[in-house]
Amino acid sequence: MNSYIKELGIFLPGKPINNTEFAAMYKGQMLKPDMIRVLFGGKYRYIAKPEMQCSDMAVNAANTFLKEEDKQSIDLLIFSSASADLIEPATANIVQKKLGLSCPVFDVKNACNSFISAMQIANSLIQSSTYRNILIVSGEKPSDTIRFDTKSKEELKENIASVSFGDGGTAMWISSTKDKTGIAYSKFLTMGEYWNLSTVLGGGSMYPFDPDKNFFKGETAKLIDVLKDSDAQQFAIKCFEEGPWEKDEIDLLITHQIATHFYDRLAKTIDFPPEKIYKTFDIFANTASTSMPIALFDAIRNGKAKKGDKIMLLGVAAGVSIGVIFLKL
Repeated sequence: MNSYIKELGIFLPGKPINNTEFAAMYKGQMLKPDMIRVLFGGKYRYIAKPEMQCSDMAVNAANTFLKEEDKQSIDLLIFSSASADLIEPATANIVQKKLGLSCPVFDVKNACNSFISAMQIANSLIQSSTYRNILIVSGEKPSDTIRFDTKSKEELKENIASVSFGDGGTAMWISSTKDKTGIAYSKFLTMGEYWNLSTVLGGGSMYPFDPDKNFFKGETAKLIDVLKDSDAQQFAIKCFEEGPWEKDEIDLLITHQIATHFYDRLAKTIDFPPEKIYKTFDIFANTASTSMPIALFDAIRNGKAKKGDKIMLLGVAAGVSIGVIFLKL
């Protein structure tokens, strides 16, 4: 039994805002539009309104394809996101209620690799015949961790990585199949020694009551440099050796959308043709774990990925986590 993507949907909150509009959200004009362009590139992003919850974006994405008659077919729901409505209970419970489902649910959290981690789990559960139809949803609202009230250049520098953020929701229906389509290979690597490169420290047992710890702090350059680590290099090589396809058979590589300059660095690091890397940072920015499914949706919508194509998903996330999935559309 194999698993394949039966449906894929996305949700983008509101209208796209440009760099000038985004910079204006910072108090005291601490951030300039040119700074965004130099540091990260990109032109647009979507920012959810304060009252919109992560579960709302996940539900809206699912409702782009989920019909009332489909709901009885879903036998597992996974909410997979770096963001959440609250600490307790799992946000998946709220999504279940809003969608009107009755299946078991749980959350998966692995920073920006949350969604593809859920894909790996779903694939394993389908292969073991535990479930047949799994709905994976995510609602990412990293804008809540942006410190818009920065009071100094030093404070802005500490939180500068969050300038790349945008919000969005995704939903993916993974179902069983006997065809040779779907998820063909998956592998993950974690290098916990780098866990403190990208953090939101508040809300857990380390800093449960310190509101200043609820903002994102990250060293994007150092995080990208981890790809040059020998363990990361060997991991990429091993994935190509173990995977079912040769490197030149891959039609499209979809990676986590970190910044515009990341694509060329990734291409050089893994010796992959840069023209085969699908790029969406310019229009969506970094939407955390939803960036890869949003990019996949956009590639299919624009005819850059079609049925029968061999796709490589390559995620790089805080932790540090690196994940690879090979799938055939």
